[in-house]
Amino acid sequence: MRIAFIIRSTLCDVPGGDTIQVLQTAKHLQESGVGVTIYLTNASIDYSRYDLLHFFNITRPSDILFHITKTNKPFVVSPILVDYSEYDRKYRKGFSGFLLQYFSADTNEYIKTVSRWLKGKDALRSKNYLWKGQQKSIRQVLEKAAWLLPNSETEYQQLKIRYDIEKNYSVIPNGIDTGIFQPDQSLSKNKMLVICAARIEGIKNQLNLIKALNNTSYTLMLIGSAAPNQKTYY
Repeated sequence: MRIAFIIRSTLCDVPGGDTIQVLQTAKHLQESGVGVTIYLTNASIDYSRYDLLHFFNITRPSDILFHITKTNKPFVVSPILVDYSEYDRKYRKGFSGFLLQYFSADTNEYIKTVSRWLKGKDALRSKNYLWKGQQKSIRQVLEKAAWLLPNSETEYQQLKIRYDIEKNYSVIPNGIDTGIFQPDQSLSKNKMLVICAARIEGIKNQLNLIKALNNTSYTLMLIGSAAPNQKTYY
Protein backbone atom coordinates (compact mmCIF):
# COMPACT_ATOMS: atom_id res chain seq x y z
CA MET A 1 0.00 0.00 0.00
CA ARG A 2 1.20 3.51 -0.81
CA ILE A 3 0.01 6.59 1.09
CA ALA A 4 0.60 10.28 0.39
CA PHE A 5 0.81 12.42 3.54
CA ILE A 6 -0.23 15.98 2.66
CA ILE A 7 0.51 18.66 5.23
CA ARG A 8 0.75 22.46 5.65
CA SER A 9 3.40 24.30 3.63
CA THR A 10 5.15 25.55 6.81
CA LEU A 11 5.63 22.06 8.31
CA CYS A 12 9.41 22.43 8.64
CA ASP A 13 9.77 26.23 8.70
CA VAL A 14 7.39 26.54 11.66
CA PRO A 15 7.64 23.16 13.40
CA GLY A 16 5.01 22.14 15.91
CA GLY A 17 3.34 19.10 17.40
CA ASP A 18 1.90 18.18 14.02
CA THR A 19 5.45 18.04 12.60
CA ILE A 20 6.37 15.29 15.05
CA GLN A 21 3.07 13.49 14.49
CA VAL A 22 3.54 13.46 10.71
CA LEU A 23 7.18 12.38 10.77
CA GLN A 24 6.73 9.69 13.40
CA THR A 25 3.54 8.29 11.86
CA ALA A 26 5.29 8.05 8.49
CA LYS A 27 8.34 6.43 10.08
CA HIS A 28 6.40 3.69 11.84
CA LEU A 29 4.17 2.97 8.86
CA GLN A 30 7.27 2.59 6.70
CA GLU A 31 8.76 0.21 9.27
CA SER A 32 5.54 -1.82 8.94
CA GLY A 33 6.02 -2.11 5.19
CA VAL A 34 3.64 0.68 4.12
CA GLY A 35 4.98 3.11 1.51
CA VAL A 36 4.62 6.72 2.69
CA THR A 37 5.64 9.94 0.93
CA ILE A 38 5.31 13.30 2.69
CA TYR A 39 4.23 16.29 0.59
CA LEU A 40 3.75 19.92 1.52
CA THR A 41 0.33 21.10 0.36
CA ASN A 42 1.81 23.40 -2.31
CA ALA A 43 3.68 20.52 -3.99
CA SER A 44 2.65 18.96 -7.30
CA ILE A 45 1.40 15.42 -6.60
CA ASP A 46 0.77 12.51 -8.95
CA TYR A 47 -2.22 11.05 -7.12
CA SER A 48 -2.29 7.96 -9.35
CA ARG A 49 0.79 6.64 -7.55
CA TYR A 50 -1.09 6.30 -4.26
CA ASP A 51 -3.86 4.16 -2.81
CA LEU A 52 -4.76 6.62 -0.07
CA LEU A 53 -4.27 10.28 0.87
CA HIS A 54 -3.75 11.28 4.49
CA PHE A 55 -4.34 14.91 5.50
CA PHE A 56 -3.53 16.66 8.78
CA ASN A 57 -4.95 19.81 10.47
CA ILE A 58 -8.68 20.20 9.81
CA THR A 59 -8.38 23.85 10.87
CA ARG A 60 -6.49 24.42 7.59
CA PRO A 61 -9.20 23.18 5.20
CA SER A 62 -7.86 25.13 2.22
CA ASP A 63 -4.85 22.78 2.20
CA ILE A 64 -7.20 19.81 1.87
CA LEU A 65 -9.92 21.19 -0.43
CA PHE A 66 -7.53 21.76 -3.32
CA HIS A 67 -6.41 18.14 -3.43
CA ILE A 68 -9.75 16.40 -2.87
CA THR A 69 -11.26 18.31 -5.80
CA LYS A 70 -8.40 17.13 -8.05
CA THR A 71 -8.79 13.40 -7.44
CA ASN A 72 -11.27 10.77 -6.36
CA LYS A 73 -8.72 8.91 -4.25
CA PRO A 74 -10.06 8.00 -0.80
CA PHE A 75 -8.61 10.04 2.03
CA VAL A 76 -8.40 10.09 5.82
CA VAL A 77 -7.88 13.06 8.12
CA SER A 78 -5.98 13.49 11.38
CA PRO A 79 -7.97 16.54 12.57
CA ILE A 80 -5.59 17.93 15.25
CA LEU A 81 -8.46 20.21 16.24
CA VAL A 82 -7.25 23.19 18.30
CA ASP A 83 -9.64 25.92 19.43
CA TYR A 84 -7.80 29.24 19.75
CA SER A 85 -10.95 31.30 20.26
CA GLU A 86 -10.67 31.81 24.03
CA TYR A 87 -7.07 32.94 23.66
CA ASP A 88 -8.01 35.19 20.73
CA ARG A 89 -10.81 36.82 22.71
CA LYS A 90 -9.10 37.28 26.05
CA TYR A 91 -5.34 37.39 25.64
CA ARG A 92 -4.23 38.21 22.07
CA LYS A 93 -2.72 41.69 21.94
CA GLY A 94 -2.51 44.42 19.30
CA PHE A 95 -4.87 45.07 16.41
CA SER A 96 -5.47 41.37 15.78
CA GLY A 97 -6.46 40.94 19.43
CA PHE A 98 -8.91 43.82 19.13
CA LEU A 99 -10.39 42.43 15.91
CA LEU A 100 -10.62 38.73 16.79
CA GLN A 101 -12.45 39.20 20.08
CA TYR A 102 -15.71 39.85 18.21
CA PHE A 103 -15.92 36.71 16.06
CA SER A 104 -16.46 32.96 16.33
CA ALA A 105 -13.63 30.43 16.34
CA ASP A 106 -14.16 29.54 12.67
CA THR A 107 -14.35 33.17 11.56
CA ASN A 108 -11.15 33.93 13.44
CA GLU A 109 -9.36 31.06 11.71
CA TYR A 110 -10.63 32.32 8.35
CA ILE A 111 -9.25 35.80 9.07
CA LYS A 112 -5.89 34.39 10.16
CA THR A 113 -5.64 32.09 7.14
CA VAL A 114 -6.33 34.89 4.66
CA SER A 115 -3.98 37.22 6.54
CA ARG A 116 -1.08 34.72 6.39
CA TRP A 117 -1.70 34.29 2.66
CA LEU A 118 -1.83 38.05 1.95
CA LYS A 119 1.39 38.56 3.90
CA GLY A 120 3.11 35.76 1.96
CA LYS A 121 3.68 33.69 5.09
CA ASP A 122 1.64 30.67 3.99
CA ALA A 123 0.09 29.09 0.91
CA LEU A 124 -3.62 29.35 0.13
CA ARG A 125 -4.05 26.22 -1.95
CA SER A 126 -7.78 26.49 -2.67
CA LYS A 127 -9.13 29.86 -3.76
CA ASN A 128 -12.66 28.42 -3.32
CA TYR A 129 -11.94 28.71 0.38
CA LEU A 130 -12.22 32.49 0.09
CA TRP A 131 -15.96 32.38 -0.66
CA LYS A 132 -16.84 29.18 1.17
CA GLY A 133 -15.32 30.26 4.45
CA GLN A 134 -13.88 28.17 7.27
CA GLN A 135 -16.93 26.32 8.57
CA LYS A 136 -18.35 25.24 5.19
CA SER A 137 -14.91 24.20 3.99
CA ILE A 138 -14.31 22.02 7.05
CA ARG A 139 -17.76 20.46 6.77
CA GLN A 140 -17.09 19.60 3.11
CA VAL A 141 -13.81 17.92 4.04
CA LEU A 142 -15.45 15.94 6.84
CA GLU A 143 -18.34 14.83 4.64
CA LYS A 144 -16.02 13.47 1.95
CA ALA A 145 -13.46 11.84 4.26
CA ALA A 146 -13.41 8.04 4.32
CA TRP A 147 -12.26 7.98 7.96
CA LEU A 148 -11.20 10.31 10.77
CA LEU A 149 -8.20 9.70 13.04
CA PRO A 150 -8.59 11.95 16.10
CA ASN A 151 -6.05 11.82 18.94
CA SER A 152 -8.81 11.31 21.51
CA GLU A 153 -12.50 10.55 21.93
CA THR A 154 -13.01 14.10 23.20
CA GLU A 155 -11.55 15.53 19.99
CA TYR A 156 -14.01 13.54 17.88
CA GLN A 157 -16.95 14.64 20.04
CA GLN A 158 -15.89 18.27 19.63
CA LEU A 159 -15.82 17.82 15.85
CA LYS A 160 -19.20 16.11 15.91
CA ILE A 161 -20.85 18.90 17.90
CA ARG A 162 -19.11 21.83 16.23
CA TYR A 163 -19.75 20.70 12.64
CA ASP A 164 -22.91 18.64 13.16
CA ILE A 165 -21.53 15.56 11.44
CA GLU A 166 -20.94 11.92 12.30
CA LYS A 167 -18.20 9.90 10.59
CA ASN A 168 -16.38 6.61 10.93
CA TYR A 169 -13.36 7.19 13.12
CA SER A 170 -10.58 5.53 15.10
CA VAL A 171 -8.86 7.18 18.05
CA ILE A 172 -5.08 7.26 17.50
CA PRO A 173 -3.35 8.59 20.65
CA ASN A 174 -0.05 10.39 20.24
CA GLY A 175 2.80 8.11 21.24
CA ILE A 176 6.13 8.44 23.03
CA ASP A 177 9.45 8.19 21.22
CA THR A 178 11.26 5.63 23.38
CA GLY A 179 14.45 6.34 21.46
CA ILE A 180 14.55 9.75 23.16
CA PHE A 181 12.55 9.28 26.36
CA GLN A 182 14.04 6.48 28.42
CA PRO A 183 14.15 6.83 32.19
CA ASP A 184 17.58 6.70 33.79
CA GLN A 185 17.07 4.52 36.85
CA SER A 186 20.29 5.80 38.41
CA LEU A 187 18.80 9.28 38.79
CA SER A 188 16.28 10.24 41.42
CA LYS A 189 13.29 12.35 40.45
CA ASN A 190 13.63 16.06 41.15
CA LYS A 191 10.26 16.91 42.66
CA MET A 192 11.07 20.63 42.56
CA LEU A 193 11.64 20.77 38.80
CA VAL A 194 8.86 21.82 36.42
CA ILE A 195 9.42 21.28 32.69
CA CYS A 196 7.30 22.83 29.93
CA ALA A 197 8.11 21.58 26.42
CA ALA A 198 6.18 23.54 23.79
CA ARG A 199 6.55 26.24 21.20
CA ILE A 200 6.60 29.56 23.05
CA GLU A 201 3.35 31.36 22.25
CA GLY A 202 0.35 32.81 24.02
CA ILE A 203 -1.93 29.79 23.81
CA LYS A 204 0.75 27.65 25.53
CA ASN A 205 0.62 30.15 28.43
CA GLN A 206 4.30 30.08 29.41
CA LEU A 207 4.20 33.65 30.71
CA ASN A 208 1.54 32.86 33.30
CA LEU A 209 3.41 29.68 34.21
CA ILE A 210 6.49 31.80 34.95
CA LYS A 211 4.42 34.21 37.03
CA ALA A 212 2.80 31.33 38.94
CA LEU A 213 6.19 29.87 39.91
CA ASN A 214 7.94 33.14 40.72
CA ASN A 215 8.99 33.36 44.37
CA THR A 216 8.47 29.63 44.91
CA SER A 217 10.96 26.86 45.56
CA TYR A 218 10.38 25.34 42.11
CA THR A 219 12.82 25.51 39.21
CA LEU A 220 11.18 26.01 35.82
CA MET A 221 12.73 24.76 32.58
CA LEU A 222 11.19 25.95 29.29
CA ILE A 223 12.01 23.91 26.19
CA GLY A 224 10.91 25.34 22.83
CA SER A 225 11.40 28.01 20.20
CA ALA A 226 9.45 31.22 19.82
CA ALA A 227 6.46 31.13 17.47
CA PRO A 228 7.39 33.26 14.41
CA ASN A 229 4.26 35.42 14.73
CA GLN A 230 4.58 35.98 18.49
CA LYS A 231 8.07 37.38 18.98
CA THR A 232 6.66 40.09 21.26
CA TYR A 233 5.19 37.45 23.55
CA TYR A 234 8.57 35.68 23.62
